[in-house]
Amino acid sequence: DPSHSGARPLILIVGDDGHQVADTARTRLDRLVAPEDRAFGLEIVEGQADKIEQALASLRQCLEAIRTVGLLGGGKVVWWRGVNFLGASLVGRNRDVQETLGMLVEQIRAGFPPRHTLLITAPKADARTAFVKLCAAQGELVTCSAPDRPWQRDQAAEASVSRALQQTGIQADQELVRRFVQKVGTDGAQIA
Repeated sequence: DPSHSGARPLILIVGDDGHQVADTARTRLDRLVAPEDRAFGLEIVEGQADKIEQALASLRQCLEAIRTVGLLGGGKVVWWRGVNFLGASLVGRNRDVQETLGMLVEQIRAGFPPRHTLLITAPKADARTAFVKLCAAQGELVTCSAPDRPWQRDQAAEASVSRALQQTGIQADQELVRRFVQKVGTDGAQIA
């Protein structure tokens, strides 16, 4: 039940590390709604749009989902997943898309029905927009970016591999972890 989790009703997870974005979203989702409650307590709206019409349809579906009371009057989580037009793309800058996104901004300002949470994942989001600023101010903004420098990517990948091995009860020394990352690479999805 989102109302008992202590979570904010609006979460934007953005970043170029798709694996980390997905992992962070799944972690938040696990806190917000139990797996056995997801049939009625989770609504997923796909956010990928290559055309203006697709973006508008996704926005309208998201608005409808967040406005609709959960089944049996309960709360729900709306996961607007993989929204690829919050950055500076041509689709995202379109006037109609901006107007419809403005409707979502107004809905956020007005508030959601009780025990509703909007979880948004996106590869990019323009921090200068009213939408992103509102998400940061009224919700939780999480950034999941891959490190810029190769040695930082190596360190992050090695730390991720070490954590994963520890969680499964496998012991490995640092040299083995380093060699594993050299063979597999630093892509989080590949490591997982």
